[in-house]
Amino acid sequence: MEILTYRESYGFEVANAGWLSQFIGKSSGSALEMNQDIRNISGATLSSRHVTEGVKRILAYYASHLR
Repeated sequence: MEILTYRESYGFEVANAGWLSQFIGKSSGSALEMNQDIRNISGATLSSRHVTEGVKRILAYYASHLR
């Protein structure tokens, strides 16, 4: 996964490779819960939550339509 452009003044850390690496190896069966298996970024809770939810949707779509 890669974030190509991030235009908000807060939450740009979601584009960092270190934070994104949490999603490596995850599948549609993974919990992907904030503050559990996915670290929240202080001051960027909405960005962290929205990226996590987006990954969940992509994995669910992949599992049901592309696999």
